[in-house]
Amino acid sequence: MSSPHRRPVAVRLAFALVWLTFLAGCGQASTAGRFSPVSVALPKAKIGRSLTLLRPASAIASPAPSSAADLSDWDDSAELGLTLPVLPPHTEASAALPVAALPEAAMATPTPARRPSPVVIPSPVRPSAPVVQASPLRPGSLLATPEAVRTPVVASPMSVVASPTPGPTPKPLALLLAEGRRADLDLLAPADERRIQAALRGLSSARLGHLAGLMQETRSDVEAILILKALGAGEPDASLADYAKQMRGQAPSLLIANSTMRDPLDLRQQWKDACGPAMFMVAAGEVNPRYAWQLNQHFRVAERAHDTHNRQLAEEQKRLLEEFNGVAVPYGSPLQGRGIVIPDLLRKYLTPVTGVGYRVAKVGPVAEAVEAMVPMLQDGYDLPIVVSWDRPEVAAPRHHFMLAIAVRGGRGDREILVHDTDTGRTQWVHEAQLSQQSAAPLLNGYTRLTHWYEATPARP
Repeated sequence: MSSPHRRPVAVRLAFALVWLTFLAGCGQASTAGRFSPVSVALPKAKIGRSLTLLRPASAIASPAPSSAADLSDWDDSAELGLTLPVLPPHTEASAALPVAALPEAAMATPTPARRPSPVVIPSPVRPSAPVVQASPLRPGSLLATPEAVRTPVVASPMSVVASPTPGPTPKPLALLLAEGRRADLDLLAPADERRIQAALRGLSSARLGHLAGLMQETRSDVEAILILKALGAGEPDASLADYAKQMRGQAPSLLIANSTMRDPLDLRQQWKDACGPAMFMVAAGEVNPRYAWQLNQHFRVAERAHDTHNRQLAEEQKRLLEEFNGVAVPYGSPLQGRGIVIPDLLRKYLTPVTGVGYRVAKVGPVAEAVEAMVPMLQDGYDLPIVVSWDRPEVAAPRHHFMLAIAVRGGRGDREILVHDTDTGRTQWVHEAQLSQQSAAPLLNGYTRLTHWYEATPARP
């Protein structure tokens, strides 16, 4: 049955022609970012894949073993015991996107540092999701889940637009991208824009018409921006349509909270040694808003409940641990678990979406490490970092993975937005604290920054 709010066919066709007109010139627009070493073309075979929770592992070729260069500076790699959030496997979209080479990033004019949205949403931000019998982290489960089984967004004054009429005609692409860069939204960084531009350049006229239809039905700029960001992350048409339908008419503040992974309390690892897979999930959700939406709609991500309502989330973290030779052990168990090192995890699941590789680097002077992170964070690449709660003289120090999401402030006065999957907390940490072996106010007690993962041009 057609929606009473759909515009006439003639109007929709005219709208599609408008899109074709300004998208034809999108390749002319500057998509340069400030982190030129990582401005590389996305792998052609990857952009047509959807980063979702239901991708069978067999759809991706096994990664090449880590080279010695990956861990050449890592003295304690065998001792890591933290869970990392991992991106789910991909499948090919029905129509792969041929991707044109991306322009080199060389922007002289500084752009604002990435910041989290200051929008305050009444607690609870997210609905409590009932246990979904078919795991949304396994092949064929979430997209195939009947509509009636999916968790709806809670209907409340914050989440439902009062007016039933469609929103205004979406803005031209350049204006939407500028809107996404606004500091109070912080939905798009230069890297996101390059992925969007590359995806749009590869759309056929039929797929462009499909996208135009989705954009026409949006009720807010935030809906339109999130659809474009998911497209750039590789979501195929069916997934985009499903995501757009679930978002339609919801308040922008709620859409942002459910399509990102940076709430003050957000995703937690479900096992003692799952910081790696959990960190990866946070990174994946920051790149692909639909992936974040799935996590937030189906699980109570800020709670640790591996054997109850987060059982399927825990199973995915466990699968990722075991795929890379880790051992999952519940909190409170006397058994010994085992964490993982993450180069192969990042290469297999995150690089196909971000288009960059990740190389571990030791931290010397903290101020130097922070300054090296700044251009990458500003360009839109979230960076895994490693901390230890043991002094340097300890023979076998413990390590823990966390994720650096954003940066603000000037040289010598930097603050980094960090998410910790053990506590689920996301907070700004000043470089002065890190220099003093502290991560306050995120963590209490001795916390030493030991390594970080820099974004590098992806291997062919």
